[in-house]
Amino acid sequence: MSGMWTPTMASGLRGTFRLSTTTASLTSDFLLDYGATYGAGTATHHLVMYRAPSGALVFGAGTVQWAWGLNSNHDDPFGDPQPPDPNMQQATVNLFADMGVQPATLQSGLLLASASTDKTPPVSTIVSPTSGTTVATSSVVTISGTATDSGGGVVAGVEISAMGVAPGIRRMVAPVGVTCGPRRRLGL
Repeated sequence: MSGMWTPTMASGLRGTFRLSTTTASLTSDFLLDYGATYGAGTATHHLVMYRAPSGALVFGAGTVQWAWGLNSNHDDPFGDPQPPDPNMQQATVNLFADMGVQPATLQSGLLLASASTDKTPPVSTIVSPTSGTTVATSSVVTISGTATDSGGGVVAGVEISAMGVAPGIRRMVAPVGVTCGPRRRLGL
């Protein structure tokens, strides 16, 4: 499984938000290093999206299996190819619409999508701790606040950046406790 999708520990790109999360406990297929050492472990994978400084919308599946979900015309090392997933096919049509691309012909069962017109970024406010608060080393800190979207979408996540914290924990992206429909605001 580790060779088929890329588990992520933390997204390093500002404005990245998660479209989905999958966690798997692997008994022997977990990549333990950046080479060829495999063993047991737990891997978490995220489909992600962000808008690049150029304005380009970037989608990261982190897997060759995304394409495998679009049709069954491929080799599958795990056995016979599975039938295409209509949800993945429609998600791809929706994604391309947001990128300004429309199909010349549309497969039966799929719906034509239109690009999101929501260009207003959401607003988030940290309520606690208040600005300038000093926190003792090794303290547990609960960060609370609000996030609203006035552009017609929903907030998918909130990015929190921190200075002077432990190495490797410079920023967090916390999913917001809402159920997102098939179309969501990009939150950038």
